[in-house]
Amino acid sequence: MKCLRLEKNDFIEGMPLQFISTGVPFLMAPVKGMAILRNVRIDRSLLQSLLERIGADAVYTFCLEGFEKDAAAYGRLLTSAASSEDSFTGSAAGCMGAYIAHYGLHPGLVFKIEQGHFIRRPEVGTVEIIGSKAAIETVKVGGCAVKKMDGIIFVND
Repeated sequence: MKCLRLEKNDFIEGMPLQFISTGVPFLMAPVKGMAILRNVRIDRSLLQSLLERIGADAVYTFCLEGFEKDAAAYGRLLTSAASSEDSFTGSAAGCMGAYIAHYGLHPGLVFKIEQGHFIRRPEVGTVEIIGSKAAIETVKVGGCAVKKMDGIIFVND
């Protein structure tokens, strides 16, 4: 994946890059570990071209470890925009949770996830899969939220 400067051997063997949507479309990209996630470098023009071709809003790269020992996964939401990384992305985390459950990458149906550490805004959430790994009915994503800003929008008549 040249747009993220990743090589084929950076990805989890046997796991596909997969387009998943729960209303907002993402490309799931499972990598082998935290060191690979840390070193992702975005080529914005190549990433924009890829996202337009596949009809996705972003790439969600993730690995099956976290900063805390009990974290099942750590993710990064990457887009071609200049301010391209989010501290926590519930919609993408839900897609990642469905991916992890579907491919049997975690033994349970409830697990802890992390995001945002690389941009100095660490966040922790929980993904819960309702149904079974073979027949996912619902994906719930939860956690604590912190108000980051406040404002008013004025519209001229």
